[in-house]
Amino acid sequence: LSAGAEALYLLTCREMADGWLDSERHLLPDGLEGIIPGPYLAAIVGSVDPSKLNGHDVVRLMQARARLSTHDEAGKLAAMAEVAFAPPCDPDSGVLRSSDEMEYAAVEVAASLTLTRRMSEIELSRAVSLTGRLVRVWRSMYGGELDLARVKVFDQMLGHLPAETVDAVLDLELDDAAGLTTGQLRARLGRLVL
Repeated sequence: LSAGAEALYLLTCREMADGWLDSERHLLPDGLEGIIPGPYLAAIVGSVDPSKLNGHDVVRLMQARARLSTHDEAGKLAAMAEVAFAPPCDPDSGVLRSSDEMEYAAVEVAASLTLTRRMSEIELSRAVSLTGRLVRVWRSMYGGELDLARVKVFDQMLGHLPAETVDAVLDLELDDAAGLTTGQLRARLGRLVL
């Protein structure tokens, strides 16, 4: 079993057997911070009542939920980017992807997510940028390391630059970005871009 699967197994077996849902106090598994965002982490944090955690564990739960939320947002962006390359067709068609962006992809995104046309254009552009030119930033987001606010800063500051400049800046700043506020990140990226 992977670390996440083992933690989930131990948590559900041990705690459910002891009446987890009715107990006075909930406990988070050791190593929660190391569980990769995905279904195992979702099952763990979804089974916990924050009001039954001590102060230390409620902070750990908040951090785990933030990593999971970021992971899910990255998944949504990846799906959105694929809409840009998905030709309109009937559901049974074998055509999966075009090499060119589809003209009305923003309209599809707007209708599907109940967004204005302008907001869907902004979101779709960001999604295509992150899963293409800024894929390293997207991977950090998918791994739960970078939240959407920091990812937006990377996109705004680097999305228009040549690929070699983007790579050079990411080599210097990507690893440290999670520990910076958006203002600090924007300032550091701005200095490097100049």
